[in-house]
Amino acid sequence: MGKTLYLPLPKNADRLAYVRGLLAAYRIKNRRIAEKLRIQESSVSRLLNGTMKSRRIQQTIADMLNMTFEEVWGKAA
Repeated sequence: MGKTLYLPLPKNADRLAYVRGLLAAYRIKNRRIAEKLRIQESSVSRLLNGTMKSRRIQQTIADMLNMTFEEVWGKAA
């Protein structure tokens, strides 16, 4: 993948919008995340829309972005 891309996170920014922006910058589609975890694409979508929580999906997204869980989701996640 090359260099890790860091987008600045403004104060009080919406964390889910930040994560969606990172995924778009890396051109990582929900389908690719779902296939890696062998889950339905709608599960990834629901997590990114904030209607569901899953530490497993969140950790996989962080791994695919070459970032730590805390860098992507924050300490409170």
